[in-house]
Parts: sequence; C-alpha cells; structure tokens
Amino acid sequence: MRKLLGFLAVAMLPASFAGAATIAPYTANQWSKTWDFATGTQGFTPTVAGGGVAFWNNGAGAGCLQTASTSAANSAFYSFDISTLGPNYANFGGGSSGTKPFVIQADIMPVNNTQAGGSGVSLVRSIDNKGPGIGGIAGSAKGQAKDRSFDNGNRVNTQNVFTLGGVFITDQWYTMQIEYGWQNPGWWSAWIKTPITTDAGPAGWYQLATATTASGSPPGPGYFAVQPGADIYKLLRLGGSGDNGSTANGQINIDNVSIVPEPASLGVLAAGAGLLALRRRRAR
Repeated sequence: MRKLLGFLAVAMLPASFAGAATIAPYTANQWSKTWDFATGTQGFTPTVAGGGVAFWNNGAGAGCLQTASTSAANSAFYSFDISTLGPNYANFGGGSSGTKPFVIQADIMPVNNTQAGGSGVSLVRSIDNKGPGIGGIAGSAKGQAKDRSFDNGNRVNTQNVFTLGGVFITDQWYTMQIEYGWQNPGWWSAWIKTPITTDAGPAGWYQLATATTASGSPPGPGYFAVQPGADIYKLLRLGGSGDNGSTANGQINIDNVSIVPEPASLGVLAAGAGLLALRRRRAR
C-alpha cells in the first residue's frame, strides 16, 4: 500500500455533465472503489502459465501485487470480477442503450530493465479477455493502449516515459489510467503519469497517442471512439499484458488499483450516502 490519494465511498459526478470537453486525465482522485493490497490480494485471483510468477509482495510492510511474464507460455496476471461488487458495477462498457463510462487506474512499478514490458491494467470481457487496457511495450521506453474488443488500434505515446538519458528507469511508481467516456461521453483516452523527470520531460501526465484516428468529432487529439456494441467489461485485469494481447515481457509491482463507475451508478451511490447521513442525524 503506497500513499493513497483517494478512497471515498462516493465519487463526484464527471465534468462532462457540465457540457464542456475535458482534455485531461481524471485527476479528482475520488474513487468509488480502491484496492491497496495492504492485507493481501483482496479478492484478486492469479492466473499463471508456465514459468510466469504472481504473488502478493509485502515488502517493507506496504503490500502490493507482483507479476512476471516472459512470453505467452510463461505469463501471469491477476483478475477480479467487478460485477461481484453489486449492481452499480455490473454494466461497464458499450451498450445498445448507450455507453456506460468508467475510469480505471493503477500504480505500476517496473522492476527490471524490460520496463512494464506489455504489463499493465485493463478491463475486459469475460468471454475472450478483450477490452480497453494500458501498459508498456516489451523492450521499449514508450507506453501503449488498445481496445481489442473494438478497433484494436495501437495508441503509443511518442515520448520515452520509461527512460532517462536513454537508460531504463526502475523502482519508480508510474500511474496508468484509462478514461473511458467518463469526462467526454463516447470517447476514451489513455494516460501515464511519470513520477520523476524522464526523457519525455518533467514529471507529470502524458497522453498516449498525439493524434486521433477515429471518425466523428472527438474532443481533442488522442481521443478515440468507445466500443458501440453491447459488450460488458467485467474482469479487472492486472499484469500479464495490459493491452490484452497474448504476450508480455516484464516484471512489475501493482498497487492502488482504483475505479470510478458510470455516472448513473454514482447517483445511486450518492443517494444512498445521503440517506445514511440523514438517518445518522435523526438518530442523534
């Protein structure tokens, strides 16, 4: 468990409700659910193939998950079925009645010189493990995001976020985020936050992809159309391959995995919180 920036039972309504485009990652840090792994895997279950490695790392008493993969035959990842959290978490993704937006975020620490190596965080369909995800690229200093359930396009940031002076950075916590229609309905984007100065520039947020390949009217560069179908993303997946591919080559620590549910769900959560507060006041 690292320094936790936000862990609230109720998340704020997205900025997009005001009608203006938001060209930025989600930074309110007001999450509806966060896993800090201080007490173990907290419901995440490992899937290991061949020589892959997945375990709870209680280094320095902090607590995080660690995965190590070298290929599809020797890979490991953790997963959690978010629909088990209740009805507010049961319908993320595309849908025939409109998109059901969300934000997923995780802190990632590369612990070898292949960096994140394809490993990262994603939210996928249970039928084929495909969906939006973000991770590194094996042997590369860049990050990558894809939505394999839809257009399967590579979204690679042009900056070398994982090196400094051409040397790979290890033992530093990066933050990876997929903002899926939350701030700009119908569009998603991917972001990596660097903890220190890198070859990309000063510490801060960097958007994956500096151009837009989607048709329509995206809110800005680096935004892409969400999956328009009726697919539901329910498995929160950590490690392995963050872009839902079959291969990965990296060893990473994972901590502070957070999620914000769709706006309609937040209304239910907020109403419940308000009712609880009212009952408490009346009981005094």
